[in-house]
Amino acid sequence: MIKLDDNEKIIKIFRKHWLVVVLELFPFLIAAIAPILLFFFFADTFFSDISLRNTYLLFLLYIFYLIFIWIIGNIIWLNYYLDIWILTDKRLIDVEQKSLFSREISSLRLEKIQDTKAVVAGVLNTFLHIGDVHVQTASAQKEFVIYKVDKPNMVKEFINKAHGVETEKAKKVKLEN
Repeated sequence: MIKLDDNEKIIKIFRKHWLVVVLELFPFLIAAIAPILLFFFFADTFFSDISLRNTYLLFLLYIFYLIFIWIIGNIIWLNYYLDIWILTDKRLIDVEQKSLFSREISSLRLEKIQDTKAVVAGVLNTFLHIGDVHVQTASAQKEFVIYKVDKPNMVKEFINKAHGVETEKAKKVKLEN
């Protein structure tokens, strides 16, 4: 998957909050249940003279509909599961699953970090500790953003601590040379 440098160790792996995927999947759950409810609600009105053969056809169409919803739900879950941020003792790696067959991996060295900021906006996000972490760098890529992460202040502190340790290592190497 991701090749680490020699002597590079993983400090922490961050993911989006679990509520993010639940809120994305909820409409598909409703879409899966709605045809059954509509069928039973309107069965007497529209389907009173339907034959057994047509009932089987409706059931078969519903099964295909459920398979389609299941595939879309799995793609949403896979995108959630494969979106990770890896903090090592040397860099911060962002693995972003764009779509089913498209992934973008970017990283930044800890010594390039200039500033980190945790942003929590909204009542629900405040209660559930969901927010974004912005990492400002000195490179061409101006800002590195970790979206909808669980406990953004803790993530910021992990990054700051790793950045501080990396800065101290760089100072020692510079003084030795």
